[in-house]
Amino acid sequence: MYWLWNPNPVAFVVGDFVVGWYGILFALGFLLAQRLVIFMYREEGKPGRDLDALLIYLIIGTVVGARLGHCLFYDPQFYMRNPIAILKIWEGGLASHGATAGLLAACFIFSRRKRNQPFLWLVDRIAIVAALVGALVRVGNFINAEIIGTPTGARYGVVFLSPLHDVIRGSGVPALSMEAHQAGSPGSLLPGTVPVRIEVLFPPEAVQTAQSRLLLYNTMHSAWKASPIARPHVSDLEFADPPRIQSGDAAGVTLFALAVARHPVQLYEAAVCLALAIYLFLIWRQHGSRLPHGALLGRLCIILFGSRFLLEFFKESVTPIETGWPISMGQLLSIPFVGLGIWLLLTRKNTPSPPSP
Repeated sequence: MYWLWNPNPVAFVVGDFVVGWYGILFALGFLLAQRLVIFMYREEGKPGRDLDALLIYLIIGTVVGARLGHCLFYDPQFYMRNPIAILKIWEGGLASHGATAGLLAACFIFSRRKRNQPFLWLVDRIAIVAALVGALVRVGNFINAEIIGTPTGARYGVVFLSPLHDVIRGSGVPALSMEAHQAGSPGSLLPGTVPVRIEVLFPPEAVQTAQSRLLLYNTMHSAWKASPIARPHVSDLEFADPPRIQSGDAAGVTLFALAVARHPVQLYEAAVCLALAIYLFLIWRQHGSRLPHGALLGRLCIILFGSRFLLEFFKESVTPIETGWPISMGQLLSIPFVGLGIWLLLTRKNTPSPPSP
């Protein structure tokens, strides 16, 4: 059995304001990062009054860097033609390489104003929390079915059905619930192709007549065709007719589709980030201020972006700019960071940590 992954990316709605799990996990990451940095500052006798300002620097640096990284490296032609779209961050499009560069820039600017917190000393501590935030962000990508993996016939492959929630919302008819089940064995289908039966509960009036059912089908089909997120995961939808009446308050509609099982590459990266955060924290805990400045940042760059280079082989291409390239944009951007990490470890290996005034 494949893993049918069917969460609703929307956590809750307040009026016209939609709160998604991705945003919650992103905010949670910064909250945990703040608490961890407070702990490290206390352990090393640094002034806690600087932390509120530091958090603001980090948030701005991360968001601005991630957005500009996506716009400049993954779809530059579109954003050159539509520069105002750069500001539409709610439409998606953040790049981890840009986020890392933004973090480094934010730490550099902050450290210039705080002489008792040298740049490399600061980024070593931020490296720990950056890996932790990265793990939570990748879980958010997993819930949203973003940064998808390549198809796989392995039994741990994940069928992402959460984009269907967007398709149903696009029909204009609010669904009460949605459940999915594997509809038999894939048989002679291509590896990774999974027949799926989807049960959706609607208000009875949405499906009680043939005309209303046809309207629902047409609007859902149009929403599916217009969804760049749903199409890579689910083939054309077919309705089973007539609808199954669940009760006086709901009517069940059955849909059939061929879905694609994919590598859960978001979880691969989340696991790497979490393990890296623990590893860096343990090194800091053992050596503390005795660490050569840049030692933790160097390890982060080598492990995080080295693993990113390898895991890119299990990812679908996300931008037309990569067409025909031997390596992806993510791999190309990872190389300088790995080189920076190697340089830091080689040059700082036997350099004692300078005292911080």
